[in-house]
Amino acid sequence: MVELAGQHVAERYLNMPLQGVDYHVHEGKSDDSYVRWISENRLPLTAALEGMGSDSDKWDDAHLTSVTSEPGQLRPPDVFSMVNVLKGEYLVARRLAFDSLSALASGDNVGDSGTYVDTVDDAIYGHSAQALVLAHRSALDLLDKIAVAVNHYLLVGDDPAKVSFKGFWAKRGSDRMRKELVSKCPESRAPSLRSRSSRWTSRRTVFTRERRPLGTRGPIGS
Repeated sequence: MVELAGQHVAERYLNMPLQGVDYHVHEGKSDDSYVRWISENRLPLTAALEGMGSDSDKWDDAHLTSVTSEPGQLRPPDVFSMVNVLKGEYLVARRLAFDSLSALASGDNVGDSGTYVDTVDDAIYGHSAQALVLAHRSALDLLDKIAVAVNHYLLVGDDPAKVSFKGFWAKRGSDRMRKELVSKCPESRAPSLRSRSSRWTSRRTVFTRERRPLGTRGPIGS
């Protein structure tokens, strides 16, 4: 950090208040090659600037802490389910990328039942190569879905079927954020990411999200 940003910035970083942990950097389980790869490439979904951010097995803990909904709304806003889907898809794409890269590096083609024609151009074909392509496609697809979720939550009004990550944030030919987004997202309304409890608020009622095993039903909170 000193080399990249200077001593002053490094000292400010070390003096920053910690959010939910007792250390600035946690590298996770050093004997787990997947965790090391995630940490080295800065791919965890956590509020930490470096490393895994937590020694918990559930270190992908970044999520919405609260949003404001309409009065009388008894169900959690749709943005929570949207974020859950985005997060799950990201984790799958990340794992798929690691597994395919590891297989390609080791030359392991276990489970690949295909035979492929040698095209004499050093191209790589097969299960692992296509899995890596799918991981990339999934990650790129997530960018568009993020823009769709923002469009929905901030009530921007763009046609969801036509929203793309590339064209959502700024008008064509401009490098400045669209005025519609700036006006729709004042600081008081912007959703925040934390690594602890999650809740959403309406103007009259506060709901606290309860963690339950997948597939269970019942009241979310009161």
